[in-house]
Amino acid sequence: MGIGPEKGLFPFYNNETNMEWSSLIREIGARGGQYHEIWVDVVRLDTLFEKYGIPYYLKIDIEGMDNVAVE
Repeated sequence: MGIGPEKGLFPFYNNETNMEWSSLIREIGARGGQYHEIWVDVVRLDTLFEKYGIPYYLKIDIEGMDNVAVE
C-alpha cells in the first residue's frame, strides 16, 4: 500500500538499480533506467490514522511523497 494525495490504484516504479529509489513518482523511481512498474493501492495518511489511531512516533521516508503525507 502506498501513501498519496488521494485514494486509488496507481503505478509504483520499483527501481532495480537501487531499491531505495522506488517511488510512486516516475522521475524518482525510474532513475538509473532499470525499473519495473507495478500497480499499488494508495490511501491518504489520514485514512490510516482514522483506521488505526494516531501513532506515538512516525517516521516518513516515502521517496518524493513526504510532503504529501505531512500535508
